[in-house]
Amino acid sequence: TPGPRNPKPAQFFMQINPRAVPWGQDYVGGAFDYIGVFCHGYVDTHIDALCHVYTTDGQLYNGRPSSEVTSQGARTNSIEHWRDGIMTRGVLYDIPRLRGVDYVTLEDPVQGWELEDAARAEGMEPRAGDAVLVHFDREKYFAANPDASNNSGQKPGLHPSVLEFLYEHDASLLGAEFDEAPDQGYPTGVPVHAIANPYMGLPTLWNTNFELLAEMCTELGRWEFMFLIAPLVVRGASGSVVNPIAVF
Repeated sequence: TPGPRNPKPAQFFMQINPRAVPWGQDYVGGAFDYIGVFCHGYVDTHIDALCHVYTTDGQLYNGRPSSEVTSQGARTNSIEHWRDGIMTRGVLYDIPRLRGVDYVTLEDPVQGWELEDAARAEGMEPRAGDAVLVHFDREKYFAANPDASNNSGQKPGLHPSVLEFLYEHDASLLGAEFDEAPDQGYPTGVPVHAIANPYMGLPTLWNTNFELLAEMCTELGRWEFMFLIAPLVVRGASGSVVNPIAVF
């Protein structure tokens, strides 16, 4: 649905043909889908490939030149290299629970030290290879702020200090309901992207909805689980819409 929170909505239509599909001696009806999606931005749940963001001097992760990214697709670091899926231990860092609030606010971004505090509060020890998943309670934020949009200036986000936590604990993936906190005073407006993708080789997963996951973790008293992501296999793509799954 187009609107201020969704300026580039997905396209979907269905072709219906009542006598489209041969089946034995007869024909049965059929339905055929078309989906077109802008997989980056602030709406669709998506994972960034390592060709999505490059350095100011034109380098991709592992020193590959950004000239490898073309209008016909990237020739390196693109999404199809994760065609076999990503599966690892996921840990939910429930920041509203840690803070004792309903949701993370625009004025108070998630700090790296809060991830350390959340791990202690949850009785979790961060491990190398973890998917670090940060809960903001996105739905409650928008319910309380109906005039806010998904754009980078009107949403809560991560402070760049979370990169120190991710590096120190050798995380394999960062996932969050919001990405960058606005107006952090850095030369780039997307410092988490700008370090995680081209320098750390860290996949980033954005626009998730961890509300039900947080409820389940609280109910079970357990904030770790098996975490699965299966990106679409689109050769040369800089990202993919995904439906992440947590398995307890």
